[in-house]
Amino acid sequence: MDKEILQVVEQIKKEIFESYVSKGLVASGEFGRDLKVNDLGDRVTITAPHYVIQMEQGRKAGSFPPVSAIKKWIQDKNRTVGANIPEEAAFAIAYVMKRDGIKVPNKYNGGGVVSDIINPERVKRLTLDINKIIKAKILTILTQ
Repeated sequence: MDKEILQVVEQIKKEIFESYVSKGLVASGEFGRDLKVNDLGDRVTITAPHYVIQMEQGRKAGSFPPVSAIKKWIQDKNRTVGANIPEEAAFAIAYVMKRDGIKVPNKYNGGGVVSDIINPERVKRLTLDINKIIKAKILTILTQ
């Protein structure tokens, strides 16, 4: 992929990461480590952990989340932000998530981790920016 286009996409990734941090959603840091730009030659993608959709939109009620993942989240949260959540609470948290789901926005997650960065206005700007890069490359080729 073109270097300039990769720089544009890397900037978006950086802004998504900064959004995640500024919204106070860091527990283990896994999201930031797993947020990646992938240069696939003819295209470029940004990938994030599968749970980004829950960070963005919440989680509907009806199924138990994995208790082991909640225990890990508790350990990470206790370690990174000095929370004091007992690990024994994992099953109760999972039960409430099954029963009620998680609504976003809420008092702990205002939502918008990704959608504050990648929105219709941003997509329009990106389209214009990438078109400019491509036009400049074509002109360079034609004038050589």
